[in-house]
Amino acid sequence: MPESLDLLILSLGKALANPTDGRYKRVPLGNANFKTHVIDAPGGLALLQACGYERNGDALCLRKMDEMVLTLAISALEGARGSAHYLDAKSEMLLVSALGASKADFDVAEKARRARAAAKVPLEPTDGAAGNTLLCFHIGSRKADRVRCVWRRFESWNTLGDLFAYVDSTTPLEIGTTGALFDVTLTAPVKLEQADSGRTLQMLGLWPTGHLSIMPILAAA
Repeated sequence: MPESLDLLILSLGKALANPTDGRYKRVPLGNANFKTHVIDAPGGLALLQACGYERNGDALCLRKMDEMVLTLAISALEGARGSAHYLDAKSEMLLVSALGASKADFDVAEKARRARAAAKVPLEPTDGAAGNTLLCFHIGSRKADRVRCVWRRFESWNTLGDLFAYVDSTTPLEIGTTGALFDVTLTAPVKLEQADSGRTLQMLGLWPTGHLSIMPILAAA
């Protein structure tokens, strides 16, 4: 595994480069990362012992410094590092790490996006007040078993922009997607466009009631 090779090369390299410094000749067995990827890895402990490491309490210590043995061991490990198996595994590790960082950054930005949108959403009018419109938001896949329906009241003079703000504040997105809003009150879905954000719900025919579908789509590159 890539971590095992990298840690062994690093540890042996430091010992070889600092032959008089005891800090680089001692490996604490309590180091969880080293234990997992070297001590408990197949062949890891045997290689260290072949290089002259011996157990001393809670650590492995390089009792006998043999530069030739260390050089040969590092050379063999470097050779394994160039194998297709190592490179493939390393690439996968880096990809997972990058995706993890990207996901964390995205989650922060997504939380901020929804908070900004929430600040623009008009208050929900009381039930039965004059001029109300009752809208049903269908969220998710169009397959019946995966759709979640949310009912929400708006004023008939609220705008499409207000609906976009509501959708943005309540609908979580995944990396690489954006939300699209469709009027599905009638049989044929009609995509609602940002260009019409200033139009009122009454003008759009979303009064006294209506059905809207929120669908994730691939974001533009």
